[in-house]
Amino acid sequence: MSPKNENEEFLMSLANFIAEDEETDVLTLKSELKEQGVNTDALLSRVKQLIDDKLSARLKERRAAALTESQTFLSQLENVKVVLPKSIEEVKEMLQKFAAGEYGGPMKEAAVGAFRKFDKATEQDLRTILEDLLKLKEIQESEKNKDK
Repeated sequence: MSPKNENEEFLMSLANFIAEDEETDVLTLKSELKEQGVNTDALLSRVKQLIDDKLSARLKERRAAALTESQTFLSQLENVKVVLPKSIEEVKEMLQKFAAGEYGGPMKEAAVGAFRKFDKATEQDLRTILEDLLKLKEIQESEKNKDK
């Protein structure tokens, strides 16, 4: 039997043993194991290490997946080309449409967030916000088309 299988089998046996007797507390369990010649400190240290290693591996997998997903999204965002209106009035009008929910989805929340400081925003700020929203809209529409 490989060490990995032995460890897994031991942990399952320990979990089953503990689950069978709800009245067994840690001190009783430790004393019973010591009576059987088990070094409980080493055992607990090893079990903790196995759990930490498993959690660490899962965390690394999740981080890698999140990084891949964010890189994919940023790549999509960079590849989307949008045409912005020339006049600031048209920019404001389009932003208001986003905030009113005409384009739906997460863009509405982003536009509403942008409107919190609408009066203090510069023309460039508004153009940048609109550009981001239009790119998000394009990405969302392309993803909808992929699903069809």
